[in-house]
Amino acid sequence: MTRSDSAVLTLHEPPPPPVSVLHLINSNTPPHPAEASVISSYVGELESHLASVQDAIQTLLARSDDLRRRHKRYKAILSPIRRLPPEILGLIFSEAVHASVSNTYAFGNVPSSEAALSVTRHAPWLLTHVCHHWAAVALATPALWSMLRLDLDFIGNDKPGVTLLVDRHLQRAQNAPLTMKLTQENELDNESHPVFDVALPSAAQWRIADLYLQPQLLQQLTRVESGFRSLSTLLISIDLAPWPGEEDTSTFRETLRDLFIVTPELKCVRALAWDLTGFICPPYTLPWHQLTRLSTTTASNVEALALLRQLSSIVECNIAFSHDHVLSPNHGDCVHLPHLQTLALQIEDDDEVVIYKKHTSILDFIETPRLTRLALYSTADEEAVLGLVTRSNCARSLTSLELHSDSIDPDRALLLMERLSRLTSLGLGDLTGQLISPRGVSLEDIVRGLSEQWMKIRDSTQILNVLLTDRVLSRRDARNLTSRLASLDADWDGIFSFKVSSSPVYPDIIMHPILTEDSHFA
Repeated sequence: MTRSDSAVLTLHEPPPPPVSVLHLINSNTPPHPAEASVISSYVGELESHLASVQDAIQTLLARSDDLRRRHKRYKAILSPIRRLPPEILGLIFSEAVHASVSNTYAFGNVPSSEAALSVTRHAPWLLTHVCHHWAAVALATPALWSMLRLDLDFIGNDKPGVTLLVDRHLQRAQNAPLTMKLTQENELDNESHPVFDVALPSAAQWRIADLYLQPQLLQQLTRVESGFRSLSTLLISIDLAPWPGEEDTSTFRETLRDLFIVTPELKCVRALAWDLTGFICPPYTLPWHQLTRLSTTTASNVEALALLRQLSSIVECNIAFSHDHVLSPNHGDCVHLPHLQTLALQIEDDDEVVIYKKHTSILDFIETPRLTRLALYSTADEEAVLGLVTRSNCARSLTSLELHSDSIDPDRALLLMERLSRLTSLGLGDLTGQLISPRGVSLEDIVRGLSEQWMKIRDSTQILNVLLTDRVLSRRDARNLTSRLASLDADWDGIFSFKVSSSPVYPDIIMHPILTEDSHFA
């Protein structure tokens, strides 16, 4: 121990005040010259003593800071994390990294503003620079290196060292199942990309793949000879509109047809495709019969119905198409979908609002006995929904219904509610502004009818959340109506929650997050 470590800090008592001037403390009498001289001398002594005390305080504060640093440093040695087995520490690292990546980069829908190179700016590389022990654990944990997101446009063709980093990252993953996100929107100067060429040999390990690539680069996936045998979740989007100078893309489509034919583990798919005409079927053959979750596009309702006939194991299904045709009875027998729980159907055209036409609804040709959630955007009316519920006998399982159309009939909506006693969420959206606006039925009439009907059929203390959308309403009117309805909550004893909106949730159902087999991306 040094002398400074063992030094004793001594503080002297302050000097006593001079007795000869004490009578001036509680008066306004000016001091005589002799008294003023005594007081000035005493003030100087106090200032000197105060300076000594301040110096002592600074010394003590410095000593306190030093002790705190030592305490923190040596207490850390006793931290339980130092005694964790490397395997447990590696699992903690993996969970933290997976949560960080999935929160920072939304799987399946990453804004272009987030075009950062995660391979160098984020974990797991960061963990290798904390201490030797952590670096050793990180390098010995393949699962920690099993997620990789690469924005090839951001990287470019001449980023020095990136190819080496990607190769090293994949080597550290060893044989771990990989989650791979590859994005590339700009046209390439060459047929391939050096970083993509490094990532491609790992395709046999891809368990989750999120791909948004231009056709010439997507075509390079055909070089994977062994197929995507580990792939369980696939998110892929492709623009098949011809590039300037191209006549058509038929040859390219034929090349991609069998791209994902060897995918024995594939269960969850979001496959979107479009060209100059609008939505189209993806150009690849997929194992439709084994899929449990699907979000995809087709050119028309006819193709969508044909696709549903192949989805014998489907649990969740979202389909968007650009054109609707009359579906006559000769389109085949009713499609039985015994496992389907969630169904969303959307039509999108160049027009802002698509007018629903009778006898074009896919609902007339399917049975869904286990259906729990149904979302429809200009693809059915109240009659078609009621027909599906009756045919499928799913009134007791259906808990969520969204019906957006060019014309919502409140009376028919009430008739539909008579059958749906288990609803907890109801959304009615009129895309032409006839539901709540002055030209249509009054809000009070709609709410009164819904509440009275619900009181008759509801189960026990079940709560119903209702969203009414009228496109003609302004945002201010929608907020005012919602506030007005909130004041009536006491009359409903808390069993209703009404909200009014002017903005329909249209037409983006196919971009909703897809549930995967991996809990990190749910």
